[in-house]
Amino acid sequence: MDILLLVTPSFNLAATMAFVDPFRAANYLEGRSIYHWKLASVAGGHCLASNGLTMQTASLQELQHEHFDLAMVSSSWTPELHSSTQLHLVLQRLARQGCTLGALDTGAFILARAGLLKGYRATVHYEHIDAMAELFPEVEVSEDLFVIDKKRLSCCGGSASTDLALQLIRRDQGDALANAAARYVFHPS
Repeated sequence: MDILLLVTPSFNLAATMAFVDPFRAANYLEGRSIYHWKLASVAGGHCLASNGLTMQTASLQELQHEHFDLAMVSSSWTPELHSSTQLHLVLQRLARQGCTLGALDTGAFILARAGLLKGYRATVHYEHIDAMAELFPEVEVSEDLFVIDKKRLSCCGGSASTDLALQLIRRDQGDALANAAARYVFHPS
C-alpha cells in the first residue's frame, strides 16, 4: 500500500507519526515492505509542526505522477488557512484516480472544503466537532475516535491515529499482523 501523508503548516506531528508507526512495525515484523509512505506539503521543504519541530517534505508538484492508495491530510490549528485551491485540486484528482482519502486531527475540514466529504461520515479533533457540523451540514459529523466510510477515513488525532492505522492493517493483512504491530508499538490490540 502506497500512502501519501500530506501535512499543512502547524500539523500535529504526534498524530501523524502515531499513524505511520504501526505501518513501520508491520513492515519490520513481516520482513518486507508491505507499506510505503511519503511525506508531502503543498510547497515542499521544511514544514513546521504545531510543537515547533520541522519535517522535510516533498512538494505536491514533485509527486504529481506517483500513484497512492491512501492520501491522509494531517492538519491541526487553523486548517482554513491551508485549504487552498491547489490542494483541493490535488485531492480531487486523487479521488478520481480511486485513492482513498483520509484526515487526521482537523484535516477533515480540508477534505470537506474540497467537496470530498459530502454524504460521508467524518470526525475531527473534539474541539472542532461543533464547527465542523455547522460549516459542513452535508457531512455526517461523528464523535467517534476514527471513522471509516467507504473510501473516506477520518481520525480525531492523538493516539487514535494508531487505532486507525491498526484497523487498516487488520483489514488489509488480518488480525495476526495487526495484533503483532500493536504489541510492537506498545498499543492495546
